[in-house]
Amino acid sequence: MKLGRSGLNFDVELDTRRSPRHVRALPPMVESNLDELEEQTPEELGSLQRGRDNGNGPRADVENLDPPELVDAPEKIVLFQAMLQKLKEEYGWRIEDKMGAVPKMKCRSQHLIDGRPRRYCHAIIYRDESTTVQVLEIELTSKLNKKGEFEPESLSTLFFRAGDTTSTFLAILDELMTSYGKEGPKAMNWKRRFVSQNTKIREYLGHPDNKIKIEFDALESWVERAAEKVKGF
Repeated sequence: MKLGRSGLNFDVELDTRRSPRHVRALPPMVESNLDELEEQTPEELGSLQRGRDNGNGPRADVENLDPPELVDAPEKIVLFQAMLQKLKEEYGWRIEDKMGAVPKMKCRSQHLIDGRPRRYCHAIIYRDESTTVQVLEIELTSKLNKKGEFEPESLSTLFFRAGDTTSTFLAILDELMTSYGKEGPKAMNWKRRFVSQNTKIREYLGHPDNKIKIEFDALESWVERAAEKVKGF
């Protein structure tokens, strides 16, 4: 369901007396901790697909409850650059992009991949004469979890508008690579409150996953979803 910038409105007063079944509320005196949302892990993702019977409504995808396997992390930044090129070709937008090394902040060694600096790609999309959209993509890798198993890093692509194209994205990168200890957000997570306070509009776009077996199809899907973000600004 797509909503306009004005939000969701109703013509009648909502009846809020009933609670949905199987929904567990927070214990009394416990506040929700949603100010700093970390990136979604595969276990948090869900999907809806249209039923194959005679009905017209969507149904939950309960046939595949396993989390999707993400496209191999090292390939994502290469696929991102290919996505930018396709946006140029298909929509005629002027796009400038550059690569750089993420800053070394309070992040231990997360600014490194195999002993070298982790890279970022900053792109500026000139959608029209009055609209400039900036994009930040970060190079990802696989890391060992507590079980001793390798799992891919997960970090969505950031689309945003700001008053400048030279300093805001650097400040966002500084926050990205800063860890605030046990009580605060970790490094390699978008500090969404900071991003919200320092940008006019912002959107987060998830990467394609390995369920799309053909690389061309994965690229086309990413291009289409990225174009929808840019058009919505």
